[in-house]
Amino acid sequence: MTKHIFASIMLLAGLASSGCDKTALNFENVPYEFFDLGGIDGATAFIPGRPLADALQYDRVGRPLVSSMLLNPFGFAKDKDYPDQTKDIYNGAVPMRGWTPYSNQPFIQSNLGVWDSLDANCGNQAGAAATASQTRYQKLGDLFTEDRLWVDTGKTACTRYMAVELKFLSVPTIDDCGGRSPGIDAVDQTYSLLVGQGATVSDGVAQDPDGVPSTSVFPFLKDAQ
Repeated sequence: MTKHIFASIMLLAGLASSGCDKTALNFENVPYEFFDLGGIDGATAFIPGRPLADALQYDRVGRPLVSSMLLNPFGFAKDKDYPDQTKDIYNGAVPMRGWTPYSNQPFIQSNLGVWDSLDANCGNQAGAAATASQTRYQKLGDLFTEDRLWVDTGKTACTRYMAVELKFLSVPTIDDCGGRSPGIDAVDQTYSLLVGQGATVSDGVAQDPDGVPSTSVFPFLKDAQ
């Protein structure tokens, strides 16, 4: 049975003490590219040098909402100086070696338990173990902790957000490349994934109020005319 749930952070704030899990709680540089897409100022495309080894990384282009909804949204981790410090440290972490600790409790795995409880059906979240344990949400926790999207370039259809990752979790998916095309409502699909298989969750925002992005005309996020 499909469940229609309107997900709200304000609602979830009151659920911080509940949930399905009842158990106790080298800097990697990457090249950046800059393009003058419109060519209005006559600038040429170029690839600037890599940031300095001690440069501060503020964020990365990964999966949306991970740091806001999964790291420490309910304040389970209380050893920080300010509420967003957990997100700052995670966003600046070295991939893999720096990400790994954030899968464990009281971070992502703890918060997955709260989300899993919203449809009153504990354990139906993708990758969740059938019985409650301290590692019940380890599979999905480890997957979300690695904050990068996977794309199957052998596929031609790209309509299902995180299709490659869901296939890894043995979730039946359509023959899809995954990733996050402009036509995908990644927020709604993330909510649905967190609440549990069979749930259809909406944040109440059907599309970008500035217009529908194109899936065929570069730069894609431009209004489709």
